[in-house]
Amino acid sequence: MNGVLEGPVAADSVSEQVNVAIREAIKNRAYECLLHDEVEDISVWGLTSEATEGWGLVIEKANRLSIFPDIRHSRQPRAQRNPVSGDIWLVASAMEGTGVAVERPYLMRFHNDQQAYIAATIDPYDMQQALCQRLRYAVEGQQMTLCDGDSIVATVTVHETNMGDLYEDAVWIGEQLTYEADADGLTVCVTPGLSFNTGLVLIYDDMPTLKARVTLDDAGMFTLGNIAKE
Repeated sequence: MNGVLEGPVAADSVSEQVNVAIREAIKNRAYECLLHDEVEDISVWGLTSEATEGWGLVIEKANRLSIFPDIRHSRQPRAQRNPVSGDIWLVASAMEGTGVAVERPYLMRFHNDQQAYIAATIDPYDMQQALCQRLRYAVEGQQMTLCDGDSIVATVTVHETNMGDLYEDAVWIGEQLTYEADADGLTVCVTPGLSFNTGLVLIYDDMPTLKARVTLDDAGMFTLGNIAKE
């Protein structure tokens, strides 16, 4: 399996102009709720002001605000709290555009003074490379088989006929790499794309979304469970 991302995705940072807009948006409470736990008095907010240019998230616990200006709130950020550990999974966009949906998950925790902090995160490139080590494919005519190691995950029929033959390196991942978060943890979702001899874009029409459970430790090291078709 081939990876589109050529290296780690640089950490985002915002301009001073956007920082000012973020502070103003927070002052005016110009944000929408992503998560609200009334019992624990915890809320996660995404800013809605256009002046913030798609940046800035706020976590509030017991009236203590923690501001994360360098996390995107564009393209439907999500937050989910684990009721046992108290951890919050925050999923935000890392890259976006036509045919591109790449997300970065954040494991959020609280200090004793209720200030929230990023305990760990997963760089999209690191996840891509871990998946590349596991995923395999085989092509026979119009039939393609996707495997997790030696285990078959999915068999699909390639119907595209206007792009010529499949390229020698036919299957790529990295442009469609998203996450699902629930009360128990995190799941990575990846849709492989097909590369043809004609055209420079990947084609996703016939390809399934593959999922795997993710375990992330305090040191930022993660492991993947079995990969399965959605």
